Amino acid sequence: MAKGELVIGSDANAARQTFANAVTYMGGSVVSMNKSRPMEFRVSRSGNLGGYGAPYHGIATFIQIGPSQTKILIEINPKAWFTGVTVAGALAVIMLGAAMTQDEETAMTITVILVPVVAIMLYLYYGPWRKQVIDKLQDGVHGTVPAYEMAHQATAASSAPAGAVPTASATGSSIADQIRQLKELKDQDLISLEEFNSKKEELLKRL
Repeated sequence: MAKGELVIGSDANAARQTFANAVTYMGGSVVSMNKSRPMEFRVSRSGNLGGYGAPYHGIATFIQIGPSQTKILIEINPKAWFTGVTVAGALAVIMLGAAMTQDEETAMTITVILVPVVAIMLYLYYGPWRKQVIDKLQDGVHGTVPAYEMAHQATAASSAPAGAVPTASATGSSIADQIRQLKELKDQDLISLEEFNSKKEELLKRL
């Protein structure tokens, strides 16, 4: 099990939407989004040397630590079936090689080459790849979340020189993008219609 955590500038409800958006952005899917329980999701690690499509099951727990701050605790667990398929595939290749060649020396050569490769793949799957998945989720949250962007826009506005205000077009564009992201979450049944309408109304008041 690999663990990670991050804090974003939003309440728990917005944080859930934000994290679900990050999972979807990575090509994953949300399994359960019940507010009373941790969010369950599926996500894959894409990469070279067998990393492509390596599947993980994840759990995200949302803890509101302030009026506009939420901590997200992330856990990533490897899928047992992926390990089984990898090992079974290696054994099948070894047995097939031995059956086709009828040569003990060739079969031994295949074994000597394949076993370390599979061992390295499984080590990466249970070790560094899990951390990479968490890092990508954190990057996705920080790079795509409406709540995070709004918090940082507020910080930037407070530190801007007196008299400097965002243009209406820039603000309108940002809010329009956030509403589009909310609609995508609603269309994927990740948030309810009531949650969508409530958040949409809140965003429109910022115009």
